[in-house]
Amino acid sequence: MKRPTQRPHPGVAPPSREAVLSSPERSELLRQGAKAAARGEDKDSNPLSQPRNRPPATGESAAHWLQRSDAWTLGHETQSRIRNHGLLAWAPVVMPGGPPTA
Repeated sequence: MKRPTQRPHPGVAPPSREAVLSSPERSELLRQGAKAAARGEDKDSNPLSQPRNRPPATGESAAHWLQRSDAWTLGHETQSRIRNHGLLAWAPVVMPGGPPTA
């Protein structure tokens, strides 16, 4: 049985393959952002914001650059929240009243 051809919604451009970050690249950028926050660096220290790392200098698409920059920022923000609120990423969640009993 042949599937009908999928058509994009009117007015919506399909995502570019170039604009999608690979999982390892995204993970690395998240890690780098988190490490910067752990060192106490400000969110404005994102190295992708430097002129030499922006699309006009690197030749990459603006969409790809934005995804990379957003991944770094997300890593930084997540680590900052953990650091500022004394939360541990690996801490188990305990429900009020303790664990359920059988």
